[in-house]
Amino acid sequence: MRGAGVGVSVLSPEGFRSPTVTCIALPSSHTGSAVNSAMKARGFTISAGYGSLKDSSIRIGHMGDHTVEELEGLLDVLREVLTA
Repeated sequence: MRGAGVGVSVLSPEGFRSPTVTCIALPSSHTGSAVNSAMKARGFTISAGYGSLKDSSIRIGHMGDHTVEELEGLLDVLREVLTA
């Protein structure tokens, strides 16, 4: 998604990333709660960041009954939200 020109990045460095959730740093023009609300309005459940990262990040869970295609669809919608 970084290459899509939306200015996001994964917070955890390679080698320390979770297989169950990804925390994404947002551009300063967006807040975690606003992105969370916009995604919910489009039918997706994500979470704002946690603690001191609440306003500057979002969390996307990817454990359980999800497919790569579903996650790609979520990322497409997230790209739309961040570029709107």
